Amino acid sequence: MGRRGVIFDLDGTLLDTLDDIGVAVNALMARLGHPAVTRQRLRSIIGDGMANLLRRASGIDDPDRVRQLVAELRPIYGARMLEHTRPYDGVEAMLDRLTDASVPTSILSNKAHEYTVPICQQLLGRWHFRRCQGQTDDRPRKPDPTVALELAEALGCDPPSVLFIGDSVIDVRTARHAGMIAVAVTWGYGAEAELRNAAPDHIIHRPADLCGLLNEP
Repeated sequence: MGRRGVIFDLDGTLLDTLDDIGVAVNALMARLGHPAVTRQRLRSIIGDGMANLLRRASGIDDPDRVRQLVAELRPIYGARMLEHTRPYDGVEAMLDRLTDASVPTSILSNKAHEYTVPICQQLLGRWHFRRCQGQTDDRPRKPDPTVALELAEALGCDPPSVLFIGDSVIDVRTARHAGMIAVAVTWGYGAEAELRNAAPDHIIHRPADLCGLLNEP
């Protein structure tokens, strides 16, 4: 493998978090008297932060009300965020190979930082990520490239040598805005057709396929 760095998205890329998110969101929808969000619908509306998730799930657009819903969801999700969440098949072996090859890695998620850190510690703690960065109020979220560029610096890599790996159009756009190599994965939540329309540099179907990309010039 050549000397390149990798930035991973978290939900839908390294970890399948859908069931825990769905349980929490639907507990809140029940409180509101709203119908439950189906798993298929949930797949299509996550990945852009908690506020946007709840706006889409509830149909509520008022910013103050959405902020209140976010505050209500936080303890619900925080209490059960590790019940069903697991790495996707092949992710652990892929991370082992990256570690053996001394490829520097980081994680950038639009999930709130207060959840990103403990989830990474619990489920991905055996691998050394230079940074595991979630969404904070003082930093722009993806697809803004600001934090991705900070992570590239932490990796010790120039942006064009960094592979940005994610399962959503937002991740592809983040890579483009940061001048990085956009790699879309098909095992997560994003529809493959939408990913292809976003024109990533690569589309991969198994975690092991990433290691082959690192060998390319």
